[in-house]
Amino acid sequence: MSKTLLSGYLWGYDRPNTADVIFRKFREFYKDGNLYFKMDVGGKEKEHKEICEKYGAEFSIQPMKVGRCGWMTHYEEWEDGDSEALKRACWPKENAFTWMDSLYEAAKKCGSKYLIALEDDTFILKPISIIQEDFGIAVVEYNCNEIHPYLLEFIESIDGNTDIPVNLFGNKGYGGQGGFIINCETFVKGWDKLKPILEERWDELREQTHLIGWVDVLPQLAVMAVNGSVVWNKQLVQTWFNERPDLYPGHSNWRDYEIVDFLKDDEIIKSL
Repeated sequence: MSKTLLSGYLWGYDRPNTADVIFRKFREFYKDGNLYFKMDVGGKEKEHKEICEKYGAEFSIQPMKVGRCGWMTHYEEWEDGDSEALKRACWPKENAFTWMDSLYEAAKKCGSKYLIALEDDTFILKPISIIQEDFGIAVVEYNCNEIHPYLLEFIESIDGNTDIPVNLFGNKGYGGQGGFIINCETFVKGWDKLKPILEERWDELREQTHLIGWVDVLPQLAVMAVNGSVVWNKQLVQTWFNERPDLYPGHSNWRDYEIVDFLKDDEIIKSL
């Protein structure tokens, strides 16, 4: 397997047409990067396998149905019929570990320095400049998401790194939304360290905050656990950032950036 700067990991379920565009955009800029697709149980297997064959991606299925982490307001509009996500606050431990194990497997075998985690509404629009730098994890500017103080105390208790960026409101946060990028070596070491600790302390942490079972948080915690650096990728945006200058002052249209997340319009997606 070739040594590359960036590989890609996409987890999905029932949007093969979107997966086609996500992989096409990746290959536009990273022709030699390794691609991985992890499908949740019950998804459109035949269609996704065909897309993976088209772009040379490795296809596999989760060992259990992981599902969405938990309830968010926009799921009521975009929910695909799996109402379980509207009933829980976060992933149970088994779901969270299954998802993290899958990302870990890809990071361990991809042979790249970095791995970008893609979701079915995340698209690379331009070459990614931040991968020319060194970091543990590159996340979105998290002006909306404050990390729970108990999680920072937890990371400190295991001699991890809590020196992370402070947002517009003076808070440390989390930003592992679609399009976050991990240093593979750092992440693998981080999950090797964090997983057995979480096995013992999951219930304790869950009593304090649902964020321990949230996809936007766990990869960042794994990197922080081994003193990896957390940086903002100012070229990773969601489609609505320019509409909220109170949260993201100075942002222009999402098309001006390198990575966009939360792009839901199928017609716009086809045109990328």
